[in-house]
This record gives sequence, structure tokens and C-alpha cells, in this order.
Amino acid sequence: MISGMKWFLNVLPILALVAIADGEKQTSFPEHLSTDRAGRLVVTAIEALGGWDHWKSKRNVQYERDSTRFEADGKATREVQFHKLTLPPEVQVRQESVRDGRTVITAFDGAKAWVMEDGKPITDEKRLSGARNSSFGTQYMLCVPFKLADPGALLEYLGTVKLSNGTFDRVKVTYRPGAGDDPSHVWTYYFNQKTHFMERLDWSNAENTSHSISEYSDFRKIDGLWWPMRRINYEKDTRGDRGRKTSELVYKNVGFNNAFGPETFTKPGSAPSLR
Repeated sequence: MISGMKWFLNVLPILALVAIADGEKQTSFPEHLSTDRAGRLVVTAIEALGGWDHWKSKRNVQYERDSTRFEADGKATREVQFHKLTLPPEVQVRQESVRDGRTVITAFDGAKAWVMEDGKPITDEKRLSGARNSSFGTQYMLCVPFKLADPGALLEYLGTVKLSNGTFDRVKVTYRPGAGDDPSHVWTYYFNQKTHFMERLDWSNAENTSHSISEYSDFRKIDGLWWPMRRINYEKDTRGDRGRKTSELVYKNVGFNNAFGPETFTKPGSAPSLR
């Protein structure tokens, strides 16, 4: 894994995905989901935000992402990316963008990551590793609260906290070895008590030497699912509060169950890859 949060903030948003079923509760939850308070919060969120069956009806998603990144010196850089993803349990991701005048494709085909720039394969292991890590990070950002029902997810209720935009229930999530992509990572999810939307996510490594805060807003209903159209990422200060803003991501043209197939993610024959 790449150290620090650089890969984390480059992942596909996400973002937290929430769903509302039209007048119908669905309760086909995985049987292994815990029944303690943290587990019940996840179940309540899934019920209120759409239901397991409604979520599972979505095979894939694509969207446009307008990203602005802010350096410590105040300099801002903007990039527009086009994303296509399969939804769990598969992990297949394709990101296309024009960066500094160069067309870049970053992808994960379900087994290995690959990168092309202006039609030429990239061999740099750091960039290949970044493509792989961002693809896996997508699951943990995009699929909340449904991802929290995975086998091996360890849920711990941390109580409530009042923020400027409401009162939130907090759930800490870690993973047993072999379950999460990196069991040393610690995730804290903030669920709005009124909407049950996940509107904030804190991340840190086990040593707490690398961490961040992500906030989600501007939810819009798209094909029965509520999507956060804006995510703002911050450094976390020494008090655990928001520090410097590092990026702002805006999502456009979001659509589910698209016609693209596995070939969308297939590595060109000459492109190196990294498992």
C-alpha cells in the first residue's frame, strides 16, 4: 500500500452511496451482520436509505468528476475525469482524464492494475501501485453503508457528536486480517441522525501518522439512489478537527446500469500491470 493519504484522496469518490426505495422497505441483509448497537445502526441506515436488494440491483456506475486540488501555498489545480466502475463484489475501475495536455487512462481489470498515457504503457511501479490502491479504495468510499455489512468488518459504536450541520452517530470500522484491503486502517463514519446519510468520513492509519476528513453534501436522487454530488477533503488538525482544505470534488452525469462490458477494463496487450 502507498503510505499516507495521497492515494486515498485520489480514489473515486467516494464517496458514500445511499439509496431510498420508493415506498418499500427491503430487508435482505447479510445474515452475519452484527446485532450490537453499531450493527443496528448499519441495518437502520440500509433500511432507511434503500435496502439491500435495491442496492444489489445496480451492476455498475459511470460519472464525470471535476476535481480541484489545493496546495499548501494556495495554488489550485483542476482536472476533469471520466469514471466507469463495476459495483461489488467485482472490483473493476477505469478512469480517463486529460492531465497537463496528456490523455491518461488508469484502470483495474479485476485482478491487476494498468496505466496508459497518450496511448503508451506506463511501467513505473509507483503509478501502477497507485492505480491498484485507488481502485480498492473506491469500494470503501463508494459503497457505504452497504460495504459495512462485509464479512470481517469490525464495527464499534463511538457515541454521538454535534456538528454544525446536525447530530451524528459515529461508527468505527476496522477489518480482520484477510478481510479489508489493509487491516491497519481505521475508518470512522458519521451518520446524520435525521437523514441517516453518511456525511463525514474520518480515516487514519494504525499509527495515526496519516489521516484525513472527508465531508459529503449536495445529495441528489438518481435512478432511486441518492448520490453526494460534492465531496470536500481536509487535513485533520491536532484536535481532530478540520484543518486545511486539500481538494473539492464535484460529480456530474451520474448513471447506473450502463451498457459497457468487461472489455472496458481489459489491459492492452503491451501494457505492464501490477497485482
